[in-house]
This record gives sequence, C-alpha cells and structure tokens, in this order.
Amino acid sequence: MTSAEPTSSPRKADVTARLDANLLSMHLSDGVQSVPLRAQLDYHQDRAFEIAATFEGAQTPAVTWTIGRDQLALGLTSSTVETTDDLQHDAADIAIHTYALPGGCWTLITLAPPTEAAVEIGISTHDLIQFVADTEDVVAMGAERAPVTEADHRKLLDSPDTYGDTTNGVAT
Repeated sequence: MTSAEPTSSPRKADVTARLDANLLSMHLSDGVQSVPLRAQLDYHQDRAFEIAATFEGAQTPAVTWTIGRDQLALGLTSSTVETTDDLQHDAADIAIHTYALPGGCWTLITLAPPTEAAVEIGISTHDLIQFVADTEDVVAMGAERAPVTEADHRKLLDSPDTYGDTTNGVAT
C-alpha cells in the first residue's frame, strides 16, 4: 500500500510518501527473515538535496535518516554508497542497491550507524521511482540551489547589518 501526496504552500512545496517496507536480516540457520515496517519519505523544497526517511515497526521506535535525493535516484538504477571518497568507502553509512527479483524489483537500503550493526530495509523499487519523480515535479534534479553560496557570503559581508553600516565585513 502506497500513497504520494504532493502539496504546496506559498513558501515551499513538499512531497510525502508512506510506503510498506521490510527490515531484513540474514541468519545462517534460518535464512532471510523479514519484519514489516512503515516507511515515510519526506521531501521539502527548501532542503532540495535531501530526503528524510523515517522507518517504524510495530515493536520498534521510529528512526529518521537523511538520504541524499541524488543518491536515492542513482541507487534505483545502480548501486550507490553515500561517499565518493574511496578511502571512506567502507565506512559509508548509507548504501542503496536495486535488485530484480521474482515478483518485482526491490531496492535495498543499508543503514550503518557508527556504533551499531547495519540494518537493511527493502522497499518496492516502483514506489521509490514514483516518489523520486514526484520530488522532481517540485525541484528538477540539478536545479537544486545550495543553501548558501559564495555570492551569498559576499552579499552578506557587503551589506549593512543591524548595528550600522559595514564594508567588507568591517563596521564603519
């Protein structure tokens, strides 16, 4: 069961998807075991580079991770790891892989907190593709604006502040 709800307000637009997911674990004696979860993915225009992913089970508290939108989109067509630094590849805390399996394609999101064992969450690839497409209706991939640019810094330094006029950051 899934639903995507694009909404808009004068200040920003949001996309939320509530998806069925499964917490997966592998045991040598029992094979793969699956525990149902609810996943809620939230995308906010004013934080265009990221997705807040909240996972909650019947017997587990809600946990929210921030995932790069471009990483999720790339992981739907190939495997990704959050870092591009080869030295930190093994320490990456989020990896996304998509698999074609009997019954449909599934995307496996591996979350590895620094002090605990990694967890793997499976979500329907089709549902994730729809969510990413909905976010692209709000802000196209590549059209995201960095929160603060170098030009923004220069403008702040060259503008008057509340305590008087400043020129290049020096009060006059």
